[in-house]
Amino acid sequence: MDLIKIFFLGVVVWTSHALWAKEDWCAVEIDGFLMKRLACVDHRQLLIKDSHYAVEDQKEGSNVEPDARISSKDLIRAMPSNFGFSAALRLSFHHQSAFEVRYMQLRESEGKESLFLPRQLFADKPYSSSATPQNSQDYQRASFSEVQYASRFLGGEANYWGYPYPPFADLYALGWMIGFSLFKIDERMEITCAKEHGQEKVHVTTSSSSLRTNSYLFTPQIGCVVYLHPLPYLSIRLMAKVGVGYHRGCREGEVRDNNNEDCEDPYSVSGSGFCGHAQFYPQMIIHPSVHFSWLIGYQLFYFDHVTLADQQQMFKKDGLDQKGRLLNHGVMTGIQFFF
Repeated sequence: MDLIKIFFLGVVVWTSHALWAKEDWCAVEIDGFLMKRLACVDHRQLLIKDSHYAVEDQKEGSNVEPDARISSKDLIRAMPSNFGFSAALRLSFHHQSAFEVRYMQLRESEGKESLFLPRQLFADKPYSSSATPQNSQDYQRASFSEVQYASRFLGGEANYWGYPYPPFADLYALGWMIGFSLFKIDERMEITCAKEHGQEKVHVTTSSSSLRTNSYLFTPQIGCVVYLHPLPYLSIRLMAKVGVGYHRGCREGEVRDNNNEDCEDPYSVSGSGFCGHAQFYPQMIIHPSVHFSWLIGYQLFYFDHVTLADQQQMFKKDGLDQKGRLLNHGVMTGIQFFF
């Protein structure tokens, strides 16, 4: 009796997979995702620090914290999860191949940190270049500092997929991919410092300096996908993509001092080099109909050797750091329509 049940169950499974094996000329996929940025090991740059505290300030009962600081890691951790979306069109003229174009975008996510220590705060290395004079009015021994850091990215892909073992034709499927991707990463950072003047500390001056970075990534990419079909109307998809290519980065900034009255000329620095990226998607696919599927899963984006705002020196006009790392991950859901 058990063998008969197993036999009929096998017939049902194979019949269901045969139904899903019909060729579809066109598929449209629309995804939404909620992603959070993670700090990498090199996100340790100090932007604001308490470097002028005196020995008497460290005595018992003092409100001064000698290790008070704002680092790039603090700002990344303060960034909330944010929404994004992607849309793809896939054309298939044979059950063993498909051509895909995809667009994706993540909304801007902003992290903000502030410190208040009377006459103790110091913006990191503002006097090591000509951008800020040695007699800085507001960035040395400031009483209040705030740093804002925002980041977003968007991109597009054009891929060709080959399937030695086509999806839905068996209990498993394998595929490979070759294609091209273009990504753009936009970031901005602003440092604001306020300084109290005079014995009564009634006169306060405030200055803000800002910078913006843009990264363009042009990368050929390869990938693979594995489908598992444990149930007739349920599939598991594991997909990965990696690419290495050309990167073009640019930073622009403005430095203001003395209650924003002393303003340096805006500057712009650009450069290029090699970059890399990787994507990983473990997903579960539910098939309520032959023309409709629902996806739910996880996704990860990683970019290496790109121009990021938190890796730049705010008060330097020259030099461009292109060794930044960007890591975003989160949950996703989407729908597919087959025509």
